[in-house]
Amino acid sequence: MFHRFQDGATIFDPSSTSDMFTSRLAIIIKDVPKQDRVGIVHEFRSKFTQIVSEEGEDNFISRLHKGQMSILPWPVFNDPGFYSTLSANPI
Repeated sequence: MFHRFQDGATIFDPSSTSDMFTSRLAIIIKDVPKQDRVGIVHEFRSKFTQIVSEEGEDNFISRLHKGQMSILPWPVFNDPGFYSTLSANPI
């Protein structure tokens, strides 16, 4: 997945379309039980940090999103938190 996003950063060269990309990358991980939320966010953040450090300044997160990224663990459908998360994160 990371490599496909990286390819997209090459196609949409931010140096020539700088106004186009002023966004935050949001990664939503679905069906995460409450007790696993902190761990799953830590795991994803660690993996992305490692990938970004290996890619250097040429990674898509730095190029397209100016390093802005949110990892959102979405509750399991039958958890009451599922519905409160919907109202807290409007589209």
